[in-house]
Amino acid sequence: MAIRAKDIYQGRKKSRFHTGLIITIILALIAAAILIFYGLRRYAVYDEHGNATLILPFSQKTETADAEESPD
Repeated sequence: MAIRAKDIYQGRKKSRFHTGLIITIILALIAAAILIFYGLRRYAVYDEHGNATLILPFSQKTETADAEESPD
């Protein structure tokens, strides 16, 4: 009895979709981390000891009210 090609070929492997999806997610996470790193560098402030502090503009309170109350 001869072996037919359709008896050997079992179709495309299903794991190829999962591998591509995982690689896409990993590349997207790496790209997001790089963008966040370079985007937040302008808000990093270093003190005299070399410690970095992240000062975000929306987390600061306005100092205009304090400046108006106490005349210098």
